[in-house]
Amino acid sequence: MVLRLKSFRITYYRSILDSGVVNSNDITVLVGPNQSGKSSLLQGLYSLSFHYNYDVYNELTQLENVSKKYIDGDYEPKDLPIVSAVFTLDNEDKMNLKGVIGEIEEENSINEMQITKFIDNSYRVKIGNLEYEFANPLTTIELLRNIIAQLKSLCHQLISSNSTVKDLFDKYNPEKIDYPIDKKSIVSDFQVLDTVTHDPNLANSISPQLTKLKKMLENFPDYSITRIIKFLLTSMPRLVYFKSYDRLDDSVSITELKTNPKAHRTFMNLLQLAEIKISTLEKYKNNTTLLQQYLQQASGLVTKKLQPMWHQETFSCEFRFADDKLMVFTSDPKNPGTLLPPSFGSEGFQWFLGFFINFAVETKGEYKNAILLLDDPGVFLHPSGHKDLLARLWDFLQDNVNTIYSTHLPSLIPKDSITSVRLVYKKDGRSIVTEDFWKLDDRDAWAVIRSSLGIDLADSLFLGPRMLLVEGPSDYIYLTGFNEIFKQSNIDVQLSVFILPMNGKDKLEYFSRLLDGLNVPYVVLLDSDENIKITSNEKLLAIEPVNKMRDKQSVFDIEDLLENELLIEALSHMYALGDSTKDNLRRQLKNSNRKAINIIKEIIMKKESLDKVELAKRIVTLLREKSREFQITLENFKHLFQSIEEKYAKLYGPTPPILED
Repeated sequence: MVLRLKSFRITYYRSILDSGVVNSNDITVLVGPNQSGKSSLLQGLYSLSFHYNYDVYNELTQLENVSKKYIDGDYEPKDLPIVSAVFTLDNEDKMNLKGVIGEIEEENSINEMQITKFIDNSYRVKIGNLEYEFANPLTTIELLRNIIAQLKSLCHQLISSNSTVKDLFDKYNPEKIDYPIDKKSIVSDFQVLDTVTHDPNLANSISPQLTKLKKMLENFPDYSITRIIKFLLTSMPRLVYFKSYDRLDDSVSITELKTNPKAHRTFMNLLQLAEIKISTLEKYKNNTTLLQQYLQQASGLVTKKLQPMWHQETFSCEFRFADDKLMVFTSDPKNPGTLLPPSFGSEGFQWFLGFFINFAVETKGEYKNAILLLDDPGVFLHPSGHKDLLARLWDFLQDNVNTIYSTHLPSLIPKDSITSVRLVYKKDGRSIVTEDFWKLDDRDAWAVIRSSLGIDLADSLFLGPRMLLVEGPSDYIYLTGFNEIFKQSNIDVQLSVFILPMNGKDKLEYFSRLLDGLNVPYVVLLDSDENIKITSNEKLLAIEPVNKMRDKQSVFDIEDLLENELLIEALSHMYALGDSTKDNLRRQLKNSNRKAINIIKEIIMKKESLDKVELAKRIVTLLREKSREFQITLENFKHLFQSIEEKYAKLYGPTPPILED
């Protein structure tokens, strides 16, 4: 089982001094003005990869003179963590870890693993009360392989004449050496080379390499740590980062591919997918028949690998070779049977093609078990292409691919999941990340988001052809969260409206006048005891549960749709309630005729205001995991959704009206 990312934190990286903890959803969206730090956030998380090594001079932040102080020796590497990520452990992960490190103290309470990477590319892994530290494992194992490869090269004659030496290098084949590593056994086994040769020249050549091997292994991680490394190498999701897209060349000469492969990354990756070897092309370039068969097989192979990603039309790819150039052609969806160079396709088609080629290679052709980091994707796509891209990202979730992406495009904001949005902005020259942007001054918060997307209210992500006005962001979270839960649970009720939080019922008159002026159909959802003048009273819908939690209650907030035990569990997560407080809360919620939110405030929130937004997020998170345990809550929200749709049908007819220009 591959670990799932729960949260991450970036520190001392470029414009980020400390991002704070950034919680990760299945799909997480970063919005914010240009140069706010979105790219640094994505690249900082990508740097957790074992394949990544830091460039201190370009990547360590200059804020507060951190870079200078590190160069001056005022900071040690362990003072400068760059990225720390928390991954959740499921039961299978725990069983695998149990086999690696034995019993974990308080095993049932260990549900997470924290991995931190420092500026010197070293790592720290924390599991419960256990900590492990080690250098970059890929760099370390590569060094070991190189030393043993050099010894094998020196001993090539002995290998053919001495069975002991042959057995040694069969056991320690440089190309196959991998974690876990027992360094004591390696040192012991290689001592045989001190005794098997009687050639003084060969002995003099072998001796310094053996010394080098022993010295290197002195600093090599202990066997127990290499077992943890093995677990991470097999269980961590692949981190895949894309900025914009790399265009696929129509053709490239063999000479150019050999001398400058990095300039043709996407083309080289396409060859890797097709399993085309440049040496084979050179070998058979004058044998037309054999070369044509080779390229036909390669064309079929790459088509088979890329075809599953094309949902809307048939896709095929074909290679041809002439005049020392390898050419690639793709099918034209508008003219079946016609092949065109990639550059003849739309910008959107070229983006998808480049993206899927590189994604396929990064995930070894599997398109699964990865964290996909996209820096401003879909810039060249039509808005309908943005919808298709979002659909693909949701499809990827089935194969354990989580996506975090930055965007300036309104159509790439998942309007039914505002909890997935993170606002990145700068304050005093430092990048700040927040998911609770509504906790800022309300005017500034919405203005920052709208300006970061380059839009105004009339065409913002919060405006659609059918609007539902709600009082605040917590209502938004409940409604979008339950909409998502119903969708994932295949419950046949969906809310097909755009929800606009007004940030206070006092703004209702303003919003209703605005929407009436724009000729936008809307309904207003408010507490059942609110009595506010709006443009038309018939547009008001009062919240009322189909299943009451308190028999004598007659006025309701949205929280009154929630079962008492669900509220108590969420509040316990937030405020660490004691048993007596929970019992008192349980008793009052059952017997009182007041609103649940008022009871909660009275019992546990005497000195501070209740964070209704955080409560809403906790409720939605709990229900994603335990929806079967709270069927009454689901029934109440299902009834509310049906009431909203019925209200629309009564006011505007069953078919959503189209906005007039």
